[in-house]
Amino acid sequence: MIQAVRVPTVEEFHQRSAPGLLQKEAENSLFLGIASNLLSKAPADRQEHYFWVVEEDGAWKGAAFWTPPYRFTLTEMEAGCLRVLADEIRNTFPGIPGVGGPKESSKRFSHFWNLKTRKAPLLEMSMRIYQLEKLAVLPAGPGVLRNAEEEHTDFLVGWNKELNREGGLNDGVEERKIVEGYIHERRLFLWQDGGYRAMAGYGRETPNSFSVNMVYTPPEFRRKGYATSLVSALSRRLLDSGKKTCCLYADLFNPVSNGIYQKIGYQPVGDWNAYRFK
Repeated sequence: MIQAVRVPTVEEFHQRSAPGLLQKEAENSLFLGIASNLLSKAPADRQEHYFWVVEEDGAWKGAAFWTPPYRFTLTEMEAGCLRVLADEIRNTFPGIPGVGGPKESSKRFSHFWNLKTRKAPLLEMSMRIYQLEKLAVLPAGPGVLRNAEEEHTDFLVGWNKELNREGGLNDGVEERKIVEGYIHERRLFLWQDGGYRAMAGYGRETPNSFSVNMVYTPPEFRRKGYATSLVSALSRRLLDSGKKTCCLYADLFNPVSNGIYQKIGYQPVGDWNAYRFK
């Protein structure tokens, strides 16, 4: 019998789901990273989250979480599990705005959701998940890697807004809060060549990996190798910190960024789609 069970705490979710999630660590880095972040905080300081575990006859089959007001997010699961999960969510949180997850699983869940709610899914993002184990040897480009500082906040908020706009991210993202948090935690970086030319950050720590994110180059500085140099240098720093791998998500409709990541040594491990329900 398949069951979708809402678990009350991130501690219980991590205990029940971590072994299964770690079987595909890069693909499940979003789940593992969010759980790790919440576990590092006191319960009173944790952002609102809801977690589910999907089991069949007691065996773990998948997981899901929801952080209002963002999309509902799920792991790879079989169709029967997704049908049961859709039933559970319809009965408890019928107002979820959309879903994100592995390509086939998110597509199937969206189909079941449409059957149950008559809300049609609109594909908003198609991403490719990459994993890096060994950096490619590339010629050094001009410029240096720098930590972003508090004085850079205003223009980096603008860059982050443009990044989200170009990526079609329509959720209620608090760009200033995100940028300020990354700067405070020393997780946001700039590439400096005379002026500041590109940014990138990292987050979502898992046992063996960090996720590179917030990669953005203003249009006037593109096609000059700045993003390649920045992501390569940041990835090197993360691997040197003791992690075995780095991972990242890239917009499938942006062949330039996908080419950059593969040039650095990132290899595709899966595809991830996001739908909005209308």
